[in-house]
Amino acid sequence: MRICCCRPVGIGGCFCGFTHPVRDNFRGRFGELTQAGRDGIRHPHPELLLIADPRPLLDEAARVAARYGGGWLVAETLAMGLHHGRALWFGAERNVGRILHAAADELGIVLNIAT
Repeated sequence: MRICCCRPVGIGGCFCGFTHPVRDNFRGRFGELTQAGRDGIRHPHPELLLIADPRPLLDEAARVAARYGGGWLVAETLAMGLHHGRALWFGAERNVGRILHAAADELGIVLNIAT
């Protein structure tokens, strides 16, 4: 997010009339989609996209956190990868940290990067 003279700005312009580009984030990309594209994300076909809820896997996440460290986000992400077919997708390489890379390699989880 960029800050202009008016306020924090997301998609589009602001009160000063300056257009602030939004790239490499979900909100910016989502705003560029057609209505059909937005509907496909809002209501995905279950064979194409799974919105994962890590709560049922907290015990597994705790074991992963104890073994690899890296915090709850890393542990929950890895537990979801183990539970749902050993493949995870990320929007950009910068979203995958060193610990996640190392643990995924050891656990046999494939990390896919969209961009």
